[in-house]
Amino acid sequence: MYKERMELYKRENPNVIFPDFQEIPSEECKSLSLEISKKFLNEAFSGLDLLTQLFKKAVRIENVNAASECFSLIETLQKQEITFTETGYIDWYRLDRTTKMRIQDISSCFEYLYFPSADDIQIFDSSISWLMFIEHDGEVYILR
Repeated sequence: MYKERMELYKRENPNVIFPDFQEIPSEECKSLSLEISKKFLNEAFSGLDLLTQLFKKAVRIENVNAASECFSLIETLQKQEITFTETGYIDWYRLDRTTKMRIQDISSCFEYLYFPSADDIQIFDSSISWLMFIEHDGEVYILR
C-alpha cells in the first residue's frame, strides 16, 4: 500500500484508524498470479502478459465509472450479481504489488485506494471467481 494514501486518510480522518491490511509478500503474489492465470486462462502467464490476456477476456460494465464520487465497489458487485468473500485483494501493478483487505474496507476506503488518472488497479476476492479491472479513466471491467 502506498504510504501517501494512508497519510492522506489520516489527515482527512484524524480520529479514525485506517482499516487493517496486509501487504502480500512477493512469493505469495506469484502464487496468486499463477492461480489466477490457470483459473481464467488455463495456462501460466505472468506480469504484463498475464494482465493483457486477462483484460482481453474482461467485459466492460456499462454506465459505471469508478472515478465518480458515487461509485461503490460493493454496490457494483451486487448489481453484477457477483458473490464475494470477506477477504479481498487490491493490486496496483501486474498482480505483484498486492494488498489484502476486507472487501468492505476496500469499498469504504476506495477514494484513498484508487486515484483516477494515476491508477490502473485490479480487485478480486479470496474465491478468485472474478477479477475487476479499474482503469485510470474510471472504466470498470469484470472477468468471471
